[in-house]
Formats: sequence, structure tokens, C-alpha cells
Amino acid sequence: MVTSTIEQSYVTKPGIIIYKTKADYFNNVPVSLSEDKSTLVSYPAPSGLKLNDSLLRYPVELKDNYLLDNKGIWLNVAFLSITYKDFAALQKSPTPDEIMKMIIDTDPLKEFYFDEDKLLDSLKNEQLINYLNNLIDNKQIESKLKRLK
Repeated sequence: MVTSTIEQSYVTKPGIIIYKTKADYFNNVPVSLSEDKSTLVSYPAPSGLKLNDSLLRYPVELKDNYLLDNKGIWLNVAFLSITYKDFAALQKSPTPDEIMKMIIDTDPLKEFYFDEDKLLDSLKNEQLINYLNNLIDNKQIESKLKRLK
């Protein structure tokens, strides 16, 4: 598993998303499906997975198998069979039909937490990671963040 860091601009995004998956999809590209999970709503361009020339937008590993989103997933996420590295190397975006054929799990989430607290948004990257790991260690994640799944 590759450990990534959060790009500074991440903390200016509205909200913090922390999640756990039923299997290890750390390296797999996430896409968004419709609520009934039958239609592809959005997926990244190959360049959209890059933070810069050398870093990809992997989630940040937290304690106890929690992940801090660095891509922009939501509850209707699905994961593809292709990895971030391989997808980012594509010369052109796959078609929606090709993307649908790559889906390996349409219900991957075990837990999903969201917080739009502006205080969390103002924390620097390492402070945010430390804060979230502290919540996990002290079993306070559910009392401090809104559980959506």
C-alpha cells in the first residue's frame, strides 16, 4: 500500500470525508454512480488523479484502516479494477461503457463519515491527520463526525 500525503489545497475543500471499505481498494480508482447504482455519474480524467507530476491522489491512510479522502468520493462510490497508477498513465479517458465494465464493487463502503466543520478545514495537513487519528484511537470518530453509513 502506498502512503500519500494531502496536498495543501486539500484543506481548502469544503468538508472532510473519512471512510472504511469492505476490501482493500486503496489503489483502485473510485467513480460515482447514480443512487440506484445503475448509471455512471462521474469519473476522473487520467490527469485528474494527479496531485502533481510525481504524486497521485491516493487517500491518506489513517489508523484502524480508516482512509481520509483526497479525491472527492461520496456514498455512491464504486471502485474500478484499474489502479490509480495505470489509470493516470492512460493517454485518453475511457468511455463510460468501458468504465462500467471495469467496476469491481458497487457497494464497497463499510463506514462513511463526513464533516464540514470549518475548524477542521483550517488545520494544516499533519494536524488534521493527527487530530483524526486521535479521534480513532479514542473511539470518538462517531461523536465528532457525522456518520452517513
